[in-house]
Amino acid sequence: MKTTIHHRAFQNSYVGLISFLLSFVQTIISVPILLTHWGNQPYAVWLALFAGFSLIQTLDTGHINFVGNQINVLYHQDKEYLKKTLGSAFYIALTMGIIELIFVLFLVVFNQIQNFLGISVGALDILQIKIGLILLIFTWALFGSFGGILHRLLLPAGMLFQAQWWGILYRFLQFLAIILTVILGGNILAVCITYSFVQILIFSLTFLYIRKKLPEFYPWWRIREWKEGLQNFKKSLVLTTNGIAQQLGNNGLILFISNFLQTSLVPVFTTIRTLTNTALSITNVFISSLLPDIIRFHATGEEEKIIIAQNANWFITGVVVNSALLLILPFVENLYLFWTKGILHFNLALFLLLAASISFANFGAGLYQYLVGINHLISQTIITVVRVLIILICSFIFLDYGLVSLGIGILAAEIISSVWLLIFFVNNQLKNFNTCLDKKFIFISLLPPGIILFVTIYFITINKIQWEAVVISLFLLTALYLFNWSILDEQIKVRLADLKRNIFKMPNNRDSEK
Repeated sequence: MKTTIHHRAFQNSYVGLISFLLSFVQTIISVPILLTHWGNQPYAVWLALFAGFSLIQTLDTGHINFVGNQINVLYHQDKEYLKKTLGSAFYIALTMGIIELIFVLFLVVFNQIQNFLGISVGALDILQIKIGLILLIFTWALFGSFGGILHRLLLPAGMLFQAQWWGILYRFLQFLAIILTVILGGNILAVCITYSFVQILIFSLTFLYIRKKLPEFYPWWRIREWKEGLQNFKKSLVLTTNGIAQQLGNNGLILFISNFLQTSLVPVFTTIRTLTNTALSITNVFISSLLPDIIRFHATGEEEKIIIAQNANWFITGVVVNSALLLILPFVENLYLFWTKGILHFNLALFLLLAASISFANFGAGLYQYLVGINHLISQTIITVVRVLIILICSFIFLDYGLVSLGIGILAAEIISSVWLLIFFVNNQLKNFNTCLDKKFIFISLLPPGIILFVTIYFITINKIQWEAVVISLFLLTALYLFNWSILDEQIKVRLADLKRNIFKMPNNRDSEK
């Protein structure tokens, strides 16, 4: 018996919500511990080191995602061809890992690690940084790249639930390894060693689990063809480009700060960005649970349901994110100083700019996931590349303003990429159904980000938070969302009411989908 969309959204969000809460708790706990035991400078160096490691990893994540998508299709169509795809991918992944390791060794031999990470030789013993990065990349080359591909085998085999819990266990053990090492007095090299050990352990256990559950595909490297592997790698380059652009907009900004500003400012940027990104993470949990239904509507040509679902998404995520961003404003500085033990300086202007950018990013989150779901790679790549280019260009133009320059760049990038570009590309797809996004809902959904942008500019101008302005903004927001609720589709209202009841009590009897 089929379940209703709101039931699936609620049920499928469980693991996503647990994963989000785990990541959130890890961040809340790890920041004060690392700052207290290491201090700002070593913590900043660790962030730069890990950002560099993550950026290098991106070179083969496109290949991982492409082959993973192939596995999802071939598992139900041609398992023999799947075995060849898997075996070919094994050797390509190993080759990519070796190339990444050679790149790091090149940086080490020619003393370019400092320039790559943007750290000073006098900041810490550079030798432990070099050994640590080599160790991280070596472990990734042997286990991580192909492990990421093999993990995707669980999804079409009907083991999505198990795959999600393996991912949660992986992140939890990584967190535990880092925190315990730091508490016990370990330095950055010690953290790299324990982190790598956890990588080896969890991937080894995953390999054994997959071998036991899906023995027909083992040994995974048995059937191989270099031509097949190279063709898939070539096809994956669009995804790789997209992944690199995304990483440049995340970990790349950490290296930007350490190279063009000061390494010591990295923790300030990452912690403040973590605070603002938390709101968007909650949104993604909800969107990901509804995405399968939205994609089904696209595949079956039910264009009206696509638009209704998007309108509902704008309303729900808008209420959660925009209200939270305004409510936290009067308390955020004290919370931040308490969280970071007063070791880091709170940058009000940066926080306000990032908060405004999150409001606009939230508007476009559902639209972007729609493009991801229908596998429209060109639009994804254009949006991601434009976003990172705007961030970097604005950051260079306003570099004299320090971290605020990145805030300006991120805000400008989200307004253009998450609003204008996404509306353009999604409407372009909806033209196939002779329809488009509801202009009335677009306008109403953009008013709350507009209010937050106005408040941001005002507070930056006076350099403080005013209670009166926050209260007035909340009243305006409430009025807007009450009006928004009044024009929502009646079926959506019923489902949202049911979802609200399900949060407190999960019914035993599942209604069939009408």
